Amino acid sequence: MPRDIDAQRHERREAARAVAEARRGAKESEKLATSLEGRNRTRLEVIIGVARKLSRAAQRDVREHPRRASRLARVASTKLDRASVRAIASVDAARRAVAEREAKRRAKTIRRRRAHEEQVLKMAEYIVLHTVVASVTVPTDRARAESDLKRFRRMGEGTARLTRA
Repeated sequence: MPRDIDAQRHERREAARAVAEARRGAKESEKLATSLEGRNRTRLEVIIGVARKLSRAAQRDVREHPRRASRLARVASTKLDRASVRAIASVDAARRAVAEREAKRRAKTIRRRRAHEEQVLKMAEYIVLHTVVASVTVPTDRARAESDLKRFRRMGEGTARLTRA
């Protein structure tokens, strides 16, 4: 039972983080919108409004439906990210190149984070498996005494003082 509670807490924390990230993204997009003009600004502001509605809905769902909340927050973040890339790219070719490089860098960072998380999970599984195996295959006192005796015979008579206590 405690494991379920821990899992729920973890899901809530992740959902809250996703909502906070979506809100930060909206704030950054608003800053970007102030530097734009005309239709690009209007389009970006509309998408910011939609993303804010999604993040508010996600905030309401964090407690009762954390998975739904994190999904809504991720959708809002993705909308903002794509809209910001489009808004910058539509201004001029130089900004478009910068936007593409940044998008690739973000994708690479996300890929790295995912690989790191997978590695951490693999290591945790490995540690759990080896801990279980080690706990099951503890040698008996007799087997330990035999191995000690064998080692002492190989090392010679001068090692009798190195016995296990």
